[in-house]
Amino acid sequence: MPRERPSERIDIRETAFRGDLLRRVSSEYSDVEREAVVRAHPRTPHFKEDIIQAFYDGIRHIPDTMFGNVKADVLADKDPHFHAGNFCSVIRASAWAG
Repeated sequence: MPRERPSERIDIRETAFRGDLLRRVSSEYSDVEREAVVRAHPRTPHFKEDIIQAFYDGIRHIPDTMFGNVKADVLADKDPHFHAGNFCSVIRASAWAG
């Protein structure tokens, strides 16, 4: 059964979310376009910290399941120059409002 394509609104929200969290798309949009998305889909004044807190709230009761990223662990073990990125730092550095 073919999968139904998400609506444009969901696409925009997911794109903004990816932009917030991973900075993968923020350079594809101008400040005006980002502001329009935020106006259409308001967020809390501290959205970035709120989303980090939401992630924490969802995992804090299961710390033993947070085994590291295997690939990052291997690189850190074998490559003295490897530096793993910090997910929270990426969110905070995003060009999106919040």
